Formats: sequence, C-alpha cells, structure tokens
Amino acid sequence: MNGWKASWRIALRHGRRDIAKARGRSALVVLMIGTPVLLTSLLIVLVASGDLSQAERLDSQIGRAQASLARVDGVKVVQEPDGVGFTSSGRSLPEDVARARAEKILGTRLGPKVVEDYGTLRIGERGLSTELRGIDTTSELTRGMYAVEQGRAPRSPQEILVNPVLADDGATIGTRVVLDDRPFTVVGIGRPSAAEHGGRDGAAVVLPQDLDVESSTTLVGGRAVTWPVVRKLNALGYVVTSRHVYENGVTDAQQREVDQALGDQGSGDSADRAVLVIAASSVMIEVVLLACPAFAVGVRRQRRELALLAASGASPRQLRRLVLGQAAVLGVVASVVAAWPRTRRR
Repeated sequence: MNGWKASWRIALRHGRRDIAKARGRSALVVLMIGTPVLLTSLLIVLVASGDLSQAERLDSQIGRAQASLARVDGVKVVQEPDGVGFTSSGRSLPEDVARARAEKILGTRLGPKVVEDYGTLRIGERGLSTELRGIDTTSELTRGMYAVEQGRAPRSPQEILVNPVLADDGATIGTRVVLDDRPFTVVGIGRPSAAEHGGRDGAAVVLPQDLDVESSTTLVGGRAVTWPVVRKLNALGYVVTSRHVYENGVTDAQQREVDQALGDQGSGDSADRAVLVIAASSVMIEVVLLACPAFAVGVRRQRRELALLAASGASPRQLRRLVLGQAAVLGVVASVVAAWPRTRRR
C-alpha cells in the first residue's frame, strides 16, 4: 500500500512539474475542462436562486390555508401528491353539488377563492399587459400569498396592488388606472409571494370579484387534509394541494398507486432527474471530446521523456500513472476554477 501511495505521489509531482513547463497547453486544457463545468455551475446557481423553499411555495399557493381545491372536468381524479400532475375521467358533478359534498367531507365551509387572469392596465395613454391575481386580502387564509412593500393591500372593489414594474411605469400609489375598461385606484406596491425569488415582476393583486373568470381555486381552513381526504375530494372532481400531504408525503404503496394510474403523465420529479442526468452526461461527453485531444497532444510531446523513463526501468503501469497524474492535476485545477463563481455566490 505504501508503494502504491508513493508511486501516485511521484506521478502527481511529475504532473505538476510538466504543467508548469507547458503553461500554454495546460491553460488550454484547463479552459476546455473548465468551460462546461463553469456553465453547469452557473446554471445550478440560477436554478437554485430562483427556486422557492417548501414553506415559500406553500405560502404562495395556499397562504395559511390547510389546502386548496381546483375544479377540473370530470370526476375520478387521480393526482400527484403535490397536485401538479393529474388525470380525470367521467362526467362532472354540478358545482353546487360538488361543493356541498366537499364541505361535508371536510367538516367545514369552503373558504375564499383565488382567481388568476391576464389583462391590460392603462396608465394614461399607455396600455401594459399584466398578470392578475384575485385574492381576498381580508381573509386570514390568504396571508402569505402576497407581499406588500408600500401602501396596503386592496380592501374594497376596484382597488389594486401593483408590482414594482408597473409602479416604475407610472402606476404609483394613489394613481387612477383602467383595467379592462374599469377604473381602479392603486393602493399599494408589492407582488404575490411566488414572485419573491423571480425578480421585480409578478401579478397585480385585486379582489376576486373584480375578475370575471370561471376557473379558480378555493382555499380550505380547519383541520389537516390528509391523503385519504384528498382521494375523497378527487372523486368529486377536485385537484387538491394539501399542506399536510405536502409536508408529510404519502406512503410507498399510495405513491405506487398514483404512478400506475398516471403512467407517463406523472412523476415530475423523475422527469427532472432525467434532465439532470442528461445534462451531466452532456457535460462529461463535452469534457472528453475537448480535453482528450489536448491530452493526446501532450502525451505525444512527452514521448521522448516517457521513452527515457521506460529505458531506465519504468513499468508500463508507472508510465500510465505519470500521464494520469498530470490529467488529475489539470482536472482538479479546472474544476476548482470553474466552480469558484458558485462558491462565491453562496
């Protein structure tokens, strides 16, 4: 074992010396290896900085509620535990019937609705397209779904909370604006919580009754909505985002049941993992295609030196270690240099 360690120490020392002797070629190899690693590191930083934590995602979706219900066409809904992927079949129940049965299952009345839409906000002569979100800001269940930076949230019809981009374009507090031919007064500047990591943009917030949209989600307070309760609500044609399920997950047997029912439509996490594997494989292939020719040129330039070492009694294994030692040193240097921006960002 000591001989093995000693041989690798010699190989690494020899590789470091060769790198110092051929700085131009070494810099080229570092660039070839480091570029894809750098791009991958920057991509990871961008994705991580724009990603919401579990608590933030829950707040942006359901506020302080225990769950949100979204009506879909049909009944016999099968959904992913997080409510993103789903499938449905059968004939839809009348809305009032589904609502009454849902309240009976939950043991409480359904809470306020959350509506999303797009519209044109006119500030003077200018018209700006913007995303709109109808939130009952007077309800405790919606706390955490929006953030007020200046002023206050809407409390009555035809009041609006605009995002900073619209404010910079002239929709300041107290300004009268027109949204789809209806007058509104700007009472605050902020954004939905989902936009906190996404920069300055985000939906403008109004009260739900100010948006004439049929599709909406309904918040639910009261006790925790467990997975068996979610499945009962699925049978009424609701896709459910449950705080309890989101935080505690489901059993392996329950997940297998969902996977079998959804087939290729579900498992967004599996798709994400597949994308990451493909990206990592692409980086490795790119490194091999770029770096191998440079290493090959380096080995060819060292033929005389390697031949002298072989004539002096060096074994083929020792010669391979000398070449691999140089490659290892270059690889470590390139990876450290390329990953440095990510380390600095943290």
